[in-house]
Amino acid sequence: MSVGLGLTSIQVLAVLGMMSAKWPITFGRTASGFRFIMLDLDGLGLSCLTGNWFVLSYVVTTLIFPFTVLWLAFCHAMSWCFRRPWKIAFTLNTLGLGLQLSFGTTAAVALKPFMCYIHPNGRQSVLSYPSIFCGDQRHGLMLACGIFLLTVFV
Repeated sequence: MSVGLGLTSIQVLAVLGMMSAKWPITFGRTASGFRFIMLDLDGLGLSCLTGNWFVLSYVVTTLIFPFTVLWLAFCHAMSWCFRRPWKIAFTLNTLGLGLQLSFGTTAAVALKPFMCYIHPNGRQSVLSYPSIFCGDQRHGLMLACGIFLLTVFV
């Protein structure tokens, strides 16, 4: 219980750090240190894997959640092969706890393509990915991934 509350507090701190508000220096440093909780690949220095393909970076981030569920199902199936089967109730309990603990991160990742800002020339860009213009094809793919994450995992 206390681990869940601690993780939720860290997620809230990381979300507050993502906001464009002016924070005190100590809070800003602390919040930016928790960017890994929000699965920010650029903050982790993993942008070298995707380069400047921000849509690919976002799609990879959204696929972390379904692949985690599939990995748990795979481990459950493999436990039967080693004659030490996991109980389905414990597997589902683990899955539920994981989804509950990752709720804040999942919601923040899913809502990224919905946050647009307006340029002085009237065009809109995604806040987290300024080179992606709202309404174009690449933004549509990001919206589809975000909606999938919202409907299935949030």
